[in-house]
Amino acid sequence: EEMLRLIDLSEQKGTFAEFYELDKSFPDKRRRQLWSDTGYLGMVYQGLFGMIFEVEGIVFSPSKPRPQNFVETEETISLLNVRYRRAVLDIHVKGFGNHVASFKINGKNQDVPRLDAATVGKQVIEIEVTQP
Repeated sequence: EEMLRLIDLSEQKGTFAEFYELDKSFPDKRRRQLWSDTGYLGMVYQGLFGMIFEVEGIVFSPSKPRPQNFVETEETISLLNVRYRRAVLDIHVKGFGNHVASFKINGKNQDVPRLDAATVGKQVIEIEVTQP
């Protein structure tokens, strides 16, 4: 529900500004607020895509809820061209749930849903999730 509120906030004149006038206009000095932007990105990276940033790399533990009557979610969601150290990631999460059933990097199955910090170049990450 909080994510929906942040999406709604961002769609108001293309800003995440929390401070606005009663007529829904934004004071110029308040147009560059970053804390709601950061909160939204945190929900996407750490929540939906389950990216846990560690010294050794990124561990993936997505949590993708089933669509509900107030929000539509595609079967597959994607984050494209995410820069991580010396790599560029295209991340695709298919299915619904929070159990990682399958994890692939560049089409190769991995035993652990993790990307090594030393990875370089373009990487395609495919994650399939199911209900536990």
